[in-house]
Amino acid sequence: MEGIGAGKSVVVINDSPELLELAEILLRDEDFDVKVAVIGTGAYDLVRTTMPDLVILDIRLPDISGWDILQALKLDARTAHIPILVCSAAVQELRALEEQLASMGIDILIKPFAIDSLLEKARILTAGPVEMDRLAEQAG
Repeated sequence: MEGIGAGKSVVVINDSPELLELAEILLRDEDFDVKVAVIGTGAYDLVRTTMPDLVILDIRLPDISGWDILQALKLDARTAHIPILVCSAAVQELRALEEQLASMGIDILIKPFAIDSLLEKARILTAGPVEMDRLAEQAG
């Protein structure tokens, strides 16, 4: 049986090697093709080169702000359509911007998080239109 990510790709940008390893294992177990970036420099180019179905982005990176990467991705017509899941421990910052991010189609996942939450958000954010309709019916 194929996993939820069969035929879909994800780029994970995070400065925590442990989180990158965990995300990579979990997402690969669900058949996602996973690419990782430990630092922000080059992450934008990685996304533009691979054109993934989802970007999981930490906003606190050691070399560049994740907000800068997010803005660059949303302003670039080639990458603006790619769903972004902001995954960070910056609770107050994310809560303050939650509505603004949601209006831009950006979801959030606050660390620490449940493994099921990561997989559920990845499944929803990479779902095609037909699958999105089915998920909405199940939720409603």
